[in-house]
Amino acid sequence: MITGSLSNTSKMPGYSTSTPAQACITGSKLRKIEGSVCEKCYAFKGNYARPNVRKALAKRLAGISHPRWVDAMVVVIQHHCRKCPHFRWHDSGDIQSLQHLRDISAIATALPAIKFWIPTRERQFVKRFLATGTCPPNLVIQVSDPLIREPRRHDSQSFSNTSGVAPRMSKAAWRRRVKENCRALHHCPASLQDGQCKKCRACWDRRTKHVVFLQH
Repeated sequence: MITGSLSNTSKMPGYSTSTPAQACITGSKLRKIEGSVCEKCYAFKGNYARPNVRKALAKRLAGISHPRWVDAMVVVIQHHCRKCPHFRWHDSGDIQSLQHLRDISAIATALPAIKFWIPTRERQFVKRFLATGTCPPNLVIQVSDPLIREPRRHDSQSFSNTSGVAPRMSKAAWRRRVKENCRALHHCPASLQDGQCKKCRACWDRRTKHVVFLQH
């Protein structure tokens, strides 16, 4: 199978796909930096470290270069997302090249009824992609801040959708921030609801300009 199997994580609605965190271009550099969002990456431990999972991740990574990968992903995603039309790219891993992002865009274009979200730290590919093509309306490319810090004002001139990770704080403090949510600055409620998205779909909504996640 060209695509490998899809992921179905407990946190999110619907399905996602993943590749090895070891293959992250920017993430591999950030993992060596204290205070970065990748320093203690979850995708290097737990289920991701199991031999069978690592084998599946490697297969998905290899499939990206297959000439029929786009067509295969369209069929697989369309089949699995019939009940929940929300799909996340990379619960582990990241964009591998400009062509990879173009292929992801082609998949989204072929499946207009499904909403796609791709968080990424590969801003060089995103800049080049946005400069040369049009992003389909059902694809949210969310560029992540590389450091754990208090959220800064969203810079809409650089990227339409961004995200960041705020330092740990009490649930009470985070709950106050969640209550103050707006389109410009949305605080992820997952840590207040068993680590799950539940009804929240902010990350799949292009109108949500900046999403702030709480450090685990």
